[in-house]
Amino acid sequence: MTASASIKKKRVSADKFSFDKLKKEGIDLVQDLSGKLWTDYNIHDPGVTILEQLCYALTDLIYRTDFKIEDFLTDENGHIDFESQALYPPEKIFPCRPTTMDDYRKIIVDSVGEVDNVWLSKVRDGDYTGLYDIAIKLKQDAVKKSHAEITTHIRQVYLNYRNLCEDLNEISIMREVDCELYADIEVRGGRTAVEVLAEIYYKCSRHISAGIRFYDFEQVRNDGKSLEEMFIGPFTNHGIIKQHELGDKQDEVFVADVLSIIKEIEGVEDIKNLYFKIDREVHDQTLSSESPEAVFHLRIPQDEDEIKVKLIKDGRELSVSTLEFKSGYRELNYEHRSLERTPQNISLLYTPPRGQYRNLRQYYSIQNHFPSIYGIDAYGVSESASPGVKAKAAQLKAYLAIFEQLMANYTANLNSLRTLFSPQNRPRKSYFFQTLKDDIIPGIEPIYKRPPSEILSKALRRHDKYADRKNRLLDYLLGLYGETFTQHSLRHFNYYYTPSQVEEVIIKNKIAFLKNIVEISRDRAGASNYNKPCWNSTNVAGLQRKVSLLLGFRQLTDRSLTMVFLKQGLKLLPHASYSRIKEGTLELEMIALDDIDEQKETGFQWVPIIKMSKKHSPEKSIDAINSIVPLKNNLISEALLRGGIYMDRYKLGMDAEDRNYRLVFSPKENGRWWYLATYPDQKTGIESANALRRYLIHLNIESEGLHVVEHILLRPKIKPRHEDITLSKQDDFYSFRVSVIFPAWTARCHDENFRLLAQETVQRNCPAHVYPQFYWFKFNKMYEFEVLYRKWMDLKRGEGVGADELDAAAERLIKFLIENKG
Repeated sequence: MTASASIKKKRVSADKFSFDKLKKEGIDLVQDLSGKLWTDYNIHDPGVTILEQLCYALTDLIYRTDFKIEDFLTDENGHIDFESQALYPPEKIFPCRPTTMDDYRKIIVDSVGEVDNVWLSKVRDGDYTGLYDIAIKLKQDAVKKSHAEITTHIRQVYLNYRNLCEDLNEISIMREVDCELYADIEVRGGRTAVEVLAEIYYKCSRHISAGIRFYDFEQVRNDGKSLEEMFIGPFTNHGIIKQHELGDKQDEVFVADVLSIIKEIEGVEDIKNLYFKIDREVHDQTLSSESPEAVFHLRIPQDEDEIKVKLIKDGRELSVSTLEFKSGYRELNYEHRSLERTPQNISLLYTPPRGQYRNLRQYYSIQNHFPSIYGIDAYGVSESASPGVKAKAAQLKAYLAIFEQLMANYTANLNSLRTLFSPQNRPRKSYFFQTLKDDIIPGIEPIYKRPPSEILSKALRRHDKYADRKNRLLDYLLGLYGETFTQHSLRHFNYYYTPSQVEEVIIKNKIAFLKNIVEISRDRAGASNYNKPCWNSTNVAGLQRKVSLLLGFRQLTDRSLTMVFLKQGLKLLPHASYSRIKEGTLELEMIALDDIDEQKETGFQWVPIIKMSKKHSPEKSIDAINSIVPLKNNLISEALLRGGIYMDRYKLGMDAEDRNYRLVFSPKENGRWWYLATYPDQKTGIESANALRRYLIHLNIESEGLHVVEHILLRPKIKPRHEDITLSKQDDFYSFRVSVIFPAWTARCHDENFRLLAQETVQRNCPAHVYPQFYWFKFNKMYEFEVLYRKWMDLKRGEGVGADELDAAAERLIKFLIENKG
């Protein structure tokens, strides 16, 4: 049949964003708006021409939004900075911290090259739960290090991955029991006797010794395993350890199992006889270990007389060169050991997403597409045209520029998605624009009366709710990892910030959460490594880190909560104690403003909040508040610390007699006003009051935090129990218990509702089997606790420290916690 010579009618796309659909929708809207005034919608109409150019430009913008996500994230160099986008690779985000005993086995074998296998067991016959014993089997070639060096390395590995309320009891090295293999084996096929014999000894040795084997990452991936399946459990650098490799320690080896292994070897036809000898004793059924601390080890022949396996072919015994046999065995063993010694190349497992860089910001003006007769393209209006024609062209150019500015801003926003969807807080805007200049719209710059960038920046800033939009974008990034971080509590218990400041703090907290999300999610049940410095370091329990972030504490380290006062030479006292000490002094002069002679007093006014310069930062505000009387002599009242953060507690008034301004403060303890200082002018008084407020906010914020004490680490080392401490038998003080210590003196931590929130946050994030006991210490008690706690931590970390000295420090700390238990 002859094909039709006609041209098929082009089908209009059903896409509602196609050119035809957009044009139709535009004409429909115009008809609704101006149908009584304008009836000509034909193609020659200038209005339709403008609409067509607009629709064409919109299709270009829509086309750009359909690019792959990778394209939006790719920079000018063709790279995607995954870390800056808070997009973590599978080998970081999938693996978890060692949690089960098998997890610990994997991480120890992976980290300590001398270990062939390892077994963990819970200590069941002691007074505490949560302790582990570790038994290790060394590799045959593990002779470069002493047993003490190896056990020290294993202890350090365990402590690096230790979980909350768990600890190591002891490490033992298994004793090896040598056994010899005897067998008469018929062989066939083309394999040499050396190859068969080497494989027999290699596979039997691996089975008997029960060493853990690593599997190549790439091989496991090619076998069909997903990355999520491969990275279940802790990450191991030297390959995958399959679960079946982690069987229990073999107290018995069945000869029948060895028989099956040999039969599977290529070239083996039949096994006439097979048994083992241990110290000349024949074992033809099982190899049984008399001691739980012993493991079997197959002796590998080193000379011809030690080869007890006979290979028979066609009724004739085959001779084997000892040198060739040892070479073949070493080759097989090397293939196995090389995988254990060489960290795997993770980049071979997957190809990270790649995109194509696109200059999404680039905008091409629709005015370049208009017929030249309009006079708005690159050629403009003829020089010979009348002023009226030129004015009309400029008017149309300016009219179209309004719409084009929106489209140019759209491309600028597309180009800024890398910044918008990232844990960055700069620039602090969520709407972007670009200025239309002559290089985009020819001849547009003379039309502007004011710089367009200034106008656009001001207009967008008025509508840009940056904090709200950035918060929602960060919530989306957190949602990728199944996390939520609303921080409504920070808004509810906002004692230190203005409404705009608190939103900024929440954004910073979410960014910190995102940047630490690998550690926060992986190590949420983890503990600190007490063999490394813990004080003033990030070596803290995962619980402490996450709770600090959730509660909005500025510092995530384990540090002194009293030091911020002590560095300033201050000591914090309850107001009642402060009043007793300062009674009758100028430092506690209370004033009733109503009693001041009205003829001498010009009136006290509330002190306004002013924007402080950098020289008045909290750390540099000491000079500005030197004249504050209640801060003299190194003592500060809790009433001033907590109440001084509110500006509505301050008043400033001028004494008509000496023309000086007096600053007063209401602690709301007794309804009277507290004299603070005198200033020569109003401006100095206002600045000093604001500096004092900022300084007190600084003291509040910097002294907030928490300490987490694991009771299992306080157990005695020398004796079964601390003799000077009486503990109830029903109350197991040591096992799966932690003490969580908060400061009681700050404005937030003094609030009973915030305390309930803090305790609930700890309980929700604490491992289910761990019981937290809460303490809210006043300044003096916190100082006493931190002295005892840090002394014990230093002794716990120190090498060569006597056990009696460590026990004494632990006993003092336990006594303190028991005596101050609420």
